[in-house]
Amino acid sequence: NGTVADAAEAYNGLWTTIISAAATPLTVSNFTANRTGPQPVGTAITFTVTGSGGVTPYQYKWWVWNGSAWSLGRDWGTGNTFTWTPTAAGSYFIHVWVRSNGTVADAAEAYNGLWTTIVP
Repeated sequence: NGTVADAAEAYNGLWTTIISAAATPLTVSNFTANRTGPQPVGTAITFTVTGSGGVTPYQYKWWVWNGSAWSLGRDWGTGNTFTWTPTAAGSYFIHVWVRSNGTVADAAEAYNGLWTTIVP
């Protein structure tokens, strides 16, 4: 009693996270290629993926597996398509990571992949 300063003599708090009621987990579907395998070396193939849920605009990171090692096809960006031109015959797995807008972690929030075969 008698305190006139505009300040707390004691305080307490609690952290909380508020999300939109409409927010749903990000999912990836409809992974397609404009050409089905087998395709000859040097043929450009465009892969397209559809995301839903999460926060748009989504960011996509594309990977290529050649059976023994991963290589980066394209780093994070907003394009949901990836055009790849194989330089050697083999079976390849095209993999995409997807994350919500505002996410900065270099990790997939959702992912999907598709096999393709390249012949000489």
